[in-house]
Amino acid sequence: MPQGRDAARGVDCIGLVIHTYDLPVTDVSDDYRMSGDHRSAIVTELSSRFRRVSRQRLLPADLLLCRPGERQFHLMIWSGESVIHADARRQMVVERPGAPEWPVVAAFRARVRQKKGS
Repeated sequence: MPQGRDAARGVDCIGLVIHTYDLPVTDVSDDYRMSGDHRSAIVTELSSRFRRVSRQRLLPADLLLCRPGERQFHLMIWSGESVIHADARRQMVVERPGAPEWPVVAAFRARVRQKKGS
């Protein structure tokens, strides 16, 4: 479902990220564009919530920005041995063993928030 944010009705790759990382739905723009020449806008938006990491140093729960087509982007979550993503063809969230089938153009790690007084 495009703009899929409701886990009960279905999620797209943005919805999966919102629910996985417990992001407030209202804090994530509705007008995202995962296609065309919007790579820098996507990276900027992700960088506001995640820190960029080397693709060679991935850890479980890292977020991958992949390029399934010349003008298309997709988000996946690395489990350590597989990728988890919203599969548009199957219309469900799936886990696929091994590395992403598409080129990874950037990787991100959730920022850890320190509790006051820690």
